Amino acid sequence: MGKQAGPLYITGHVGDLCYYKMNGQYYVRKQSSLSRKRVKRGRAFQRTMQYAAWLAQASKIAAGVYRLMPRETRQVSQYRAMTGEGIVLLKAGIAVSEIQARLMTVYLSGE
Repeated sequence: MGKQAGPLYITGHVGDLCYYKMNGQYYVRKQSSLSRKRVKRGRAFQRTMQYAAWLAQASKIAAGVYRLMPRETRQVSQYRAMTGEGIVLLKAGIAVSEIQARLMTVYLSGE
């Protein structure tokens, strides 16, 4: 990625270049050849979509357990940890009900 120089800075696309602002600095890069359709349907991205599906499912499971926790003890880091553990268990082929039970045992046992 290159930095933009000069008194005039732009954001947007011009030709195959993408101009953008990040952390107060202006940059330019070549536009990506990836599209949403290619990622969602391409064979090369099947594994990516599988991981996305696991993340979506684990996130829903973790959210259900997180909502059962008392508000004063909730921490976002706990939710993230639950989501991570959920992904690992989903990859191992564990049933959703079993994952919920395990997360509840670990994270709600302090009540």
